[in-house]
Amino acid sequence: MRDWIVELVQKELFSENDDCRAHAVISVGVLGLKKDKTINVLLDLLELDPCEYIRLQVIRTFTGLGATNSKVIRALRERERAGGLLASEATKALRVLNVSASKIPSRVSTRPRKMRSVASSLAPAGSPTHRTITEV
Repeated sequence: MRDWIVELVQKELFSENDDCRAHAVISVGVLGLKKDKTINVLLDLLELDPCEYIRLQVIRTFTGLGATNSKVIRALRERERAGGLLASEATKALRVLNVSASKIPSRVSTRPRKMRSVASSLAPAGSPTHRTITEV
């Protein structure tokens, strides 16, 4: 039964009717659909949908889902810079999602992190196997 409902909701995201799309976006949040395909459709709706109410609901759905995907965060930050009602909603969403610039990596760090091996963590301190290794 759930599979049938999920399929129906995903079809309604592409509906011509604004109300159907809006209800489908809300349903995605209620059902907790976090698949990449669904998130990508929501991102497309946020960028391209002509109805501001649907774009507002997409932002609220991301908040409800706890979506911290880098694409979602990037889209919310773009909306935040645009101004208007969507900007204030995007700001609220980013605050609720607790996203700060330090949590979203801008690039991959090339600095190796220190990590203890399993063998060294089991060995007594001072023994030859008790040392740190670097992760590659």
